[in-house]
Amino acid sequence: MKRIFVHIFISVAALAVSLLFAEAALMFAAGVYRSWRAHDPPLINRDDSTIAIVCLGDSFTFGMGAQKGHSYPQQLERILNQKEGGKRKFVVYNAGVPGNTSSKLLKNLDNSLRRYQPDICLLLIGANDSRQIQDLNCAFHENSLFMRGLNSAPGRVLSRSRVFRIVALGGESIAVRLWQRRLARKHAMFMKRALRCAVNEKKGYDAQKIEESQMHVRRAENYYNAHVRDSQEAVAECRKAIDAWPNNTSAYLIMAQIHMGQDKATPESIDSAIRLLEDAAMICPKADLLDYLWDAYAMRGEFIRAREALEMYLCLRPEAIPRFMNILRCGFPPSDDHKTIKKAVSANLGQTVAALRQRKIKVILQNYPHEDTWASFLGEVAAAGDVAFVDHRSVFKRLASTQGYRQEKYFAKDGHCNNEGYAVMAEDAYQALRKEGWL
Repeated sequence: MKRIFVHIFISVAALAVSLLFAEAALMFAAGVYRSWRAHDPPLINRDDSTIAIVCLGDSFTFGMGAQKGHSYPQQLERILNQKEGGKRKFVVYNAGVPGNTSSKLLKNLDNSLRRYQPDICLLLIGANDSRQIQDLNCAFHENSLFMRGLNSAPGRVLSRSRVFRIVALGGESIAVRLWQRRLARKHAMFMKRALRCAVNEKKGYDAQKIEESQMHVRRAENYYNAHVRDSQEAVAECRKAIDAWPNNTSAYLIMAQIHMGQDKATPESIDSAIRLLEDAAMICPKADLLDYLWDAYAMRGEFIRAREALEMYLCLRPEAIPRFMNILRCGFPPSDDHKTIKKAVSANLGQTVAALRQRKIKVILQNYPHEDTWASFLGEVAAAGDVAFVDHRSVFKRLASTQGYRQEKYFAKDGHCNNEGYAVMAEDAYQALRKEGWL
């Protein structure tokens, strides 16, 4: 009996030593990799007189709603070089990505900083997080058994271990495969129907009419994806596409995207999107339709239907399962639970600011020019982190109170700024940089 205990003790000790060596080796490899990547060349060769500024954010940074060359980062660069460009040169990089979230921004931060190697970073992010809940870096149900284990003291310690992360990746891969099999069994009849529809959707229709319909869809996509979006023309082309070929589900999808993507989308506009997506799914249940349908259901708080549509989407796109593991395990967060969304955004911004400061990069946080919901919240996040802040919303409110104000002077039809609106944002950012003494 004693020999058995000795063997068990030796085995456990050997395993512990092996894990410690593996952890040390992984830490060393990570340090070497970081050191190697730290010497990546920047986008441009610049001397000490050049100040590089990167603007990270979403479509408001990208410049949706304005003509090319008139996003706020591009206009800011022109202002800086005109007003401050004596002995110094300013380069402002536009790293805005339409649809970006605080979780995605944080995930890609290291790559962005290696690419641009900035002296100053301007942040404008958060409005899309409530629309892409699958990407949130937070737990939806912190009281679930899974999340309690992850957030416990041993769980937090283990989560810092590189060996544990590798083991967790293996476990996650197994979980993904199990979910894939489970969903395939549950929705076997649906998958057969989807396959039949994909094969038969063009049967009985004239090829010339189908080509005419697809031509109208391409035109609608051009109107919808343009820098200055024309939703009315896009909808008109979609209706022509459906008249030519009623089974053209792409036309239904574009109209649904327009309803869901409206500035401050109302319950009525989301309901309109749901009707369009349901009609299209009845014609042929395709993955891109179901991807928007589950999101629309979730936005309306219809979580049972959202779960059903999401599972059907994942049956058709099993490679997307890893992105949705939090929802599959824990369910959806309440659609009106701004506390959950804001907690995630606050945590992500806090980690982003800490990473920037660790690299000695100056940072400014901004709020949106048109959105009251996030204006005060982002101000609170900036104050809590002692971060310089640009209050665009207050500036635009003052403009709205002036005599002769017209909203279309500063905003495009879809709610983004236009050339003039982004010029105001660029001037706000310039004044903030001057106030901080960073020029």
